[in-house]
Amino acid sequence: MATSVPQFNLKEVNSALIKIIQNPLISFDEIYCVPDFATGGTIINAKEVKESLKNGHGASIKLRAKLEYFPDRHMIQATELPYGVYTNTVLEQIKTLTDEDENYGIEKVIDHTKKVSDIRFYLSKEANPKKMIEKLYKDTSLENWFAINMIMLDMGRFPKVFGWKDACEAYIAHIRKCKYREIEFDLNKALARENILNGLIQAAANIDEIVKIIRDSSDPSDASKNLKNRFKFNDEQAKAILAMKLSALTRIDAIKLNEELAEIVKKITCFQYLLNTPKALDEELIKILQEVSDKFGDNRRTKSLDLIEENNSETEELDLACMVFDNNFIRLIPTTEMVGGKKGKKGISIKPPKNANLINTLYTTSIGSIAIFTSKGKMYNLSLKNLELNIDYSIYGFINIDKNEKIIKIIDSTSFFSYKYILFITKNGFVKKTLINEYKSLNKRSQTAIKLKDDDYIINVFLSSDEKDKLMIFSNNGNYVFFNHYGITPIGKNSIGVKGIKLKDDEYVVAATLIYNSKNYYGLLTINNNGKGKISSINDFPETSRYVKGNVAQKIDKDDTLSTAYAILQSQEKIFVLANNKA
Repeated sequence: MATSVPQFNLKEVNSALIKIIQNPLISFDEIYCVPDFATGGTIINAKEVKESLKNGHGASIKLRAKLEYFPDRHMIQATELPYGVYTNTVLEQIKTLTDEDENYGIEKVIDHTKKVSDIRFYLSKEANPKKMIEKLYKDTSLENWFAINMIMLDMGRFPKVFGWKDACEAYIAHIRKCKYREIEFDLNKALARENILNGLIQAAANIDEIVKIIRDSSDPSDASKNLKNRFKFNDEQAKAILAMKLSALTRIDAIKLNEELAEIVKKITCFQYLLNTPKALDEELIKILQEVSDKFGDNRRTKSLDLIEENNSETEELDLACMVFDNNFIRLIPTTEMVGGKKGKKGISIKPPKNANLINTLYTTSIGSIAIFTSKGKMYNLSLKNLELNIDYSIYGFINIDKNEKIIKIIDSTSFFSYKYILFITKNGFVKKTLINEYKSLNKRSQTAIKLKDDDYIINVFLSSDEKDKLMIFSNNGNYVFFNHYGITPIGKNSIGVKGIKLKDDEYVVAATLIYNSKNYYGLLTINNNGKGKISSINDFPETSRYVKGNVAQKIDKDDTLSTAYAILQSQEKIFVLANNKA
């Protein structure tokens, strides 16, 4: 699930929490906190962001870096880069722009970044500073988006989209529960100490007899029994007395014990009052929230404005299905037009371009971008911002791809660099694992994603941050391997990888899926080439070693082959099945 919760200012959030505790019926406007990113920047669509946080999802945050022009040096300084944007990314983008257009308007770029971002663009003599600032925002990540999708686990169990006030109320309920348990623990500890002190005070008043009983007893068990019979001590009291050395026992100071007992009784009374008085417990929470705010809070770093133009067509965010066809055409379709079919039915027809088949579909948004992986192991990036809906675009008009190079896979690149690894699985059964930062930046120019043999191509690509994530690889004869990618050593971009599954001469990989360690799965869907499918529990698939023949995932008839496999997160998840040239 694409959870995306922006950062907020600690002082403002704790202030809002205190207001809700004091007045549960308070309005959203009185407790709303504008996002505040550690890297600063300026939010330029404040109204849209407020509405998105009110509902828990909606328009993304449009975030700009701080650009300042210095006329004496004819230079624009960029500081406070949007959250998640690296200086290297911007530098790579500028290099691409200036390589493609010698008259772009930038003479040189110097990165003065140390503890904070500081990129300086020295302009050409003829460059207009105002227009250059607009171009930099438009053409680079100096203006970027941060999605708002506040999906969290309600009560630690069920996925739910939380509005801002809902999230605050859920957090308050959580800290109330935690504080209650903390006080309950302290109360039980104090009651236990009170019990011991009462026993020691009684022992101090009868110390001679206590010592005599202990000396006359045959062993500790006999001494405990005799003490309990004579003075009605309970087990804990008798144990505490017998645990003391004889010299310490004879020097018990009854006055100090009574003083400690008085303090313990006060604490017990206080704890019981807090547990039985919700208002008093809330006052304790307010005190803690204020102390944390005073100790760790700081001033806002991110400014908030509302600069979205009246013509909002460029900033409108729509949920889309990005479809890729085997003739290297792409098409964007609003998800509202994707009316789901039913099991066993023909389904809806999506007419592809002439003589083309649908090969890949990605659900994203109109302001997203996609990473494109090709048959030659190359990777490109394409922004979807300016593409119209329901129009077939040739990819050759956007990226410099060879005519004999085919698109194999697309993935959402909006949060590409928030992951640690990228994993490739190929038709010949190879698995390659590479660190994400090997790719430095995403741009239209090609970069090597994986080295491939002439008869090999990419089957699937996954992003991962957890080394406990597990790969499932499926062959055409219905076998699978299921192993943790922890044991695969990350290697460079221009590498082949290692064998993931052992294949015979007539076998090849048809599908692969990544089982994320942090997610719960409903099951695994497998489909053969005749459209027959089944859903099985992930637990029905024992793990295997890497580079083995594997186990049977689905029984395949003699003339059939396995077509695809897909891990389903929850029973309500909709599956988009591709059938040759129709969906």
